[in-house]
Amino acid sequence: MPTAFWRIAGCLVTLGLSACSKAPSTTPSDSIPPTSTSTSSSHMATTPTALGPVFVRAAEIPAFAENETLNPTLVDQFHRYLQATENLHKRTVAQLRRQLKLGPDQILIIGSGWGDFQRIDLDFSPQHNVLQQANNLAINYIRFWKSPPVLERGQFETQAAYQQRLVKQQQLYRQLNQQMQVDLGRIEDATNFLTKAVLLNPNSNDRLNRFHYDADHAQLTLRFPLQRVTEDDLVNQTEPVKVLQLVVDCAPDLAQSMQAVTKEAYALGIIAKVHQQHYQLQRVVILAYTQLSGEEQFQPLAQFDPRELSLLSISAAQAEPSERIAFHQDQVLPVGLQFYQPSSVSNKPQ
Repeated sequence: MPTAFWRIAGCLVTLGLSACSKAPSTTPSDSIPPTSTSTSSSHMATTPTALGPVFVRAAEIPAFAENETLNPTLVDQFHRYLQATENLHKRTVAQLRRQLKLGPDQILIIGSGWGDFQRIDLDFSPQHNVLQQANNLAINYIRFWKSPPVLERGQFETQAAYQQRLVKQQQLYRQLNQQMQVDLGRIEDATNFLTKAVLLNPNSNDRLNRFHYDADHAQLTLRFPLQRVTEDDLVNQTEPVKVLQLVVDCAPDLAQSMQAVTKEAYALGIIAKVHQQHYQLQRVVILAYTQLSGEEQFQPLAQFDPRELSLLSISAAQAEPSERIAFHQDQVLPVGLQFYQPSSVSNKPQ
């Protein structure tokens, strides 16, 4: 069993088996009143109805077979993301949920830079399917805990003490597997953990990074490149750059106030609702993004009903974007999801 597993197991015992969807927010009290509509849960005793839709319980998910391989670093990072008491990003998501008054059947996606591994783009096209990847991670996280490490008897340990330790381990994992489940809160955790924040560089205002206001039609158009590049970098790109383009109705004073806020970048947040085991696009949130001492900070500026959220491909050789995929409000995101069916879980875990 990899070393990462032992680190996770130690954390699990120390933290008292906080196995359900989300740990309680440790954000200090502020002017935002708490609501009961968060997908967060507190401890293992929390009832499943507080977690939003539950899709798969641990009892329905098989353990890894002996011939299956696992990237323990990713699971270890995800576990530390879930359990970190000083995880500012996770607290930020919880606070934003309260500010936006999200219900238990809604998910907020802002991405993150937490941890030290390569994140994936927030790309909803069928061939990338980031929501399915998040679902797989949430399931494989449970499968990982279904395979307890083999305990060896210590040199100075009696047989009775060794047997007692084995029984305690079995009880620990049995209790854990009874409580763990894949619910919408865990999917939200996995999606934000896996994906990069989608940022617009306000100092560029080019084909890739755009903040354009049409006063005649009272419409705001924003372009967020999925890679951290500007138009000047296009000549060095071997592949077209994917860009999320957002078009919203916006009053001129709101557009002006958004521009006036001090920030390093604009960040895009997406609110979706579970609809018949698919995600339905509902709203978008524009946030001011800054980094202080390596910690990401997201300040909500405005939320909109999107006229259109498009996925564009832009290259230096083409004047106009190609591969346009458009999503509209209340549209089911076309990512070909087959969610939460144990039979659909890949044998090649994330």
